[in-house]
Amino acid sequence: MINLPSKDEGDIFALNLAAGAGDAKRVRKILQKHPSTGSSRDRLGRTAVHCAVENAKTSVVKQLVEQFHIDVNLSDNFGRTPLHWASEKGHQDIMLLLINNGADVDAQDSSSQTPLSRAAWRGRQECVSLLLSQKARSDIPDQNRQAPLHLAAKGGHRDTARTMLKHLVMTNTIGNHIFRTLEQVKGWKNDFADIGRDIDLLVWAALNGIESMANRLLENRVNPELYSSVCGMTAVQAAAGAGHTEIVELLFSKGADINAPPADNHGCTALQAAAEAGYTEIVELLLSKGADINAPPADYHGRTALQAAAGAGHTEIVKLLLSKGANINTLPTDNNGRTALQAAAGAGHTEIVKLLLSKGASINAPPAYHYGRTALQAAAEAGYTEIVKLLLSKGANIDALPADDDGCSAIQAAGRAGHIDIVKLLIAPNAQLSTQ
Repeated sequence: MINLPSKDEGDIFALNLAAGAGDAKRVRKILQKHPSTGSSRDRLGRTAVHCAVENAKTSVVKQLVEQFHIDVNLSDNFGRTPLHWASEKGHQDIMLLLINNGADVDAQDSSSQTPLSRAAWRGRQECVSLLLSQKARSDIPDQNRQAPLHLAAKGGHRDTARTMLKHLVMTNTIGNHIFRTLEQVKGWKNDFADIGRDIDLLVWAALNGIESMANRLLENRVNPELYSSVCGMTAVQAAAGAGHTEIVELLFSKGADINAPPADNHGCTALQAAAEAGYTEIVELLLSKGADINAPPADYHGRTALQAAAGAGHTEIVKLLLSKGANINTLPTDNNGRTALQAAAGAGHTEIVKLLLSKGASINAPPAYHYGRTALQAAAEAGYTEIVKLLLSKGANIDALPADDDGCSAIQAAGRAGHIDIVKLLIAPNAQLSTQ
């Protein structure tokens, strides 16, 4: 006995056939007569959007999703949405159309593969780039624990893999398997040397504490003294700022420059990074290896190690640095710089302010040229009344000149920020202090 399709199935078949053929006129006629058919699926679970996408009928896809508002996230019997198919087949214009109409870039099919997985497996480099630009996650593994990078590698798609490697947002678990996977793929032995010799990967591994990856890259002759084009740091700066002691030691053993300066007037040295982040063990390690305790900071928002630790409130590191000869009165950089005392005062770290003053910090050191503040101006602006009182009691100059660019006096700073009690204190400091 022959099973004839029902009327509804016939309508769905007719619509999907028209959509796949790019017959916009026929599609419109069917949907105007049977509107619900647009979201219905055929025996393979496909909607009309699936069929139009698979056959690259852009105008019909646009018609279906923008005129008839068909849901772009409906999945077929494989769990794949139209975006999965567009990504696999390399239809970039359709991909963007779907995404702009709400397609989920991280939708997972029945094998847990995303559109990025399908594009990577097929070596659709431009589709991969498009999905990454739309914030698609590259760290989602499929049911076989294969991330998109692995799929690109196993498919032999070197350029696509290279693109994936530039967007390292992989989880540490998957990250530890990357190079083992690449090396196991036939024909990748030589290509691995090229792709694996990437400073951005080494810095990423250092930043995320993936020692096995960092070690493999160093064995593959990545130069640890290079700066990442993504974040502007060397690997040792990244590891120090992230608190990964073992990787700092590994990099040092491989010849990394422990005193590499900040890149392009931004950033910080390894010691400055560790001091600001509060990693005492790494600060001690770096000092024992010859780190320059008074290395100059970056021109923009830079801090010496002492200035960084003081501003971040790391009292023990401040004490350590002072005991090792850190210059307590290094002048601030021109652009938003701070002395150690100015940094501590502006951040409300009273105990560090007291410590620095007891060690001879200049209470009236001039502010940086751009957006600089004296210690008193910084505390007044931030509303730290007790520090203002402390500074006044130690002879802070209320009338100190403001920074040349975007500066303000202590009274102006407090007034603009609405700290009325501090304004009153600054207007009549002697009377206010005598009542305390």
